[in-house]
Amino acid sequence: MTEQGDSKADETIDFSSIKPIALPIDKEYHTFIAYKAGDPDSAVALQIVELLGGKGYKCCLHEGDFLAGKSTLRTIAQTIKRSIKVVFLLSENSSACEMWKYQLDVAETFHIENKGYKPIIIKLDQCYLSDTLTKYTYLSADKPTEEWIGRLAKAINDETDHLISSRRNIKFVAVPCIDYNRDKEHIIDTCRYPHICAKYIINDDICDGSCDKKS
Repeated sequence: MTEQGDSKADETIDFSSIKPIALPIDKEYHTFIAYKAGDPDSAVALQIVELLGGKGYKCCLHEGDFLAGKSTLRTIAQTIKRSIKVVFLLSENSSACEMWKYQLDVAETFHIENKGYKPIIIKLDQCYLSDTLTKYTYLSADKPTEEWIGRLAKAINDETDHLISSRRNIKFVAVPCIDYNRDKEHIIDTCRYPHICAKYIINDDICDGSCDKKS
């Protein structure tokens, strides 16, 4: 499971005590659930929606919630944009589904560009975990839903798991060239090889020229 706070991976969280967070003004759903249509995946998706919906969470499934006659790809992108989190049901069925992979790509791209959240992965069976997914922890659905739905609700409510939360606000500062155009007068505006202060990037400190590291 996606580790949240100090809770343990095998700990059952009291679902009855959890309430959904308020929807931001630009969001329509707490979560969009991506899965491969057909049992058992559809059955799990419907059960999640029923349990979360009963607590006040607004969830979206492509089966039943998408308006007929619209572009599927565009609707998926729009729905992901209007959802706080995206839950992916991973199984033998979905791992080979191109549409499922497309939804993962859209979710990651949108949330990276908009300081959004990591996808929430629910592993339904003993399917292979691709390299793309190994960078995320996951919730194992190998027990009755009632035993892990609380952990899912907590993950949806969590507001600390931004995809780029560890990325620094990097600013590139041009300094005089040392290794290029050595025999010419340095002009920052036209320099093709500006050097960057490594200390400034790593620590977000104001560059004072004392690091002696330029790359």
